Amino acid sequence: MSDFILQHLYKITDYILAGGIVMLPLVAVCILMWSLIIERVLFFSRAKDKLKLMITEEFLKRKTGRKDIDYSLLKEIKTASLRMLNAHINIIKILAIIAPLLGLLGTVTGMIKTFEVISSFGTGNVRLMASGISEALITTQTGLVIAIPGIYMSKLLEERSQRLSQRIDLVIMRIKKSYLDQKDD
Repeated sequence: MSDFILQHLYKITDYILAGGIVMLPLVAVCILMWSLIIERVLFFSRAKDKLKLMITEEFLKRKTGRKDIDYSLLKEIKTASLRMLNAHINIIKILAIIAPLLGLLGTVTGMIKTFEVISSFGTGNVRLMASGISEALITTQTGLVIAIPGIYMSKLLEERSQRLSQRIDLVIMRIKKSYLDQKDD
């Protein structure tokens, strides 16, 4: 089993090296983007059930008994909760947008290398020309492979955040009705 893993690690390393210097930021973008995606997925899976409890506990812990202050407190809790829900989603979107641009940069650098080979050696050195073309194609492919699922996941996470923000609105409404509006009687 370990030989199988080592063979694949060598293939991945060869692939990254064949893509040239632009592969380093592409790999960094990929790792960062997927780390943030996984963090958000885990956060949403935990927040779904605990959201109502967290907001209610925070309000009960901080309420003053004065309506004007408690209404402001609810707004503050809502704003903080929404900020928590939307954390990292814009960064994921930006990373997904950057990936194909880095791929395009790799395409350009690979083609520049190809044209330098042609200008130095003519079309006779096929191996060097193929290296530049390979670099161009590998970076383009890598940028797209990173971007497409990244864009999909950012949209999915955004929709999840919107659904949970609707839950926050319901929780806030219930708190207002239970703790603040009852004192009007």
